[in-house]
Amino acid sequence: MTQGLAAAILGTLPSKVANMRSIASATMKRPAFDQPASFRITVQGHLGAEWTDYVHGMRIDNMHDRDVQVATVTGRLPDQAALLGVLNTLYDSHITVLAVESLVEN
Repeated sequence: MTQGLAAAILGTLPSKVANMRSIASATMKRPAFDQPASFRITVQGHLGAEWTDYVHGMRIDNMHDRDVQVATVTGRLPDQAALLGVLNTLYDSHITVLAVESLVEN
């Protein structure tokens, strides 16, 4: 990459970041890392009812197609440390995490 091109790209970066921040603050309420928040975690495979305790009582919805099994875990957690605990439990159980979403609360 030439110096001129790099400077042009980097020169626009601060305005793009500022624009993204203003859009994010206008469109969603962002909880602090130590505050309660709602999350949706999508994993590959099936999670049985016995998983309820491991995911802090979050709701488990299993979806099955002929070849694909996906489970969605949705609910409110006390903070991001609890989210990390759920993700670590899934990791330790060799369950593939497909997505983690922070849900905007009304």
